[in-house]
Amino acid sequence: ASLATGQLPNRHGVTGRFSYITLLPAPDARFLILPSGVGFRAWGLIPPVRRISAQLPAGQSLPFWTMFERVGFPSSVVNWPAALPEHGGATRMIGENFFESPGSPAQVRPPSFAAEAAKFRIAPEQFPDAVRSRFDTIDPATRTRVLRNLAEDLTAMRLTDRSLEDGQFALNVVALGG
Repeated sequence: ASLATGQLPNRHGVTGRFSYITLLPAPDARFLILPSGVGFRAWGLIPPVRRISAQLPAGQSLPFWTMFERVGFPSSVVNWPAALPEHGGATRMIGENFFESPGSPAQVRPPSFAAEAAKFRIAPEQFPDAVRSRFDTIDPATRTRVLRNLAEDLTAMRLTDRSLEDGQFALNVVALGG
């Protein structure tokens, strides 16, 4: 609802089941959050966090691509945090866990697209030496993580390009985790 209306939850009245108080970023800074139905499992729940009861009537907002689907415009969603293909909502959906287990039909909607989606996967070991050498100055654990995240982002971009090539989707959504 926040994405659809441009208003904060206290204005449109659609909130999660709970409200949270956090010290991050700073107590005096505006802390904008998306309602829980939009995604993002851990949107700023970095300790210390205190859960308080919701101040307004609770409700679950829908991901914004469901608005497209409801009026007959197909959408494609790739790597959106906490968007689960088994819950549907989009004609083509590739969940964020797909990148941990590529080719898993449970992470792809429709399941028949899983084998094709796996072909678009880029593995960190596929990067040329010129790309990998750019990260030689950082510690090995961080280097591995950076290369894995880069590979996931490039895979997500390739999958989104595939959806764009299809030309059948009115909305194409991709999240790049960086």
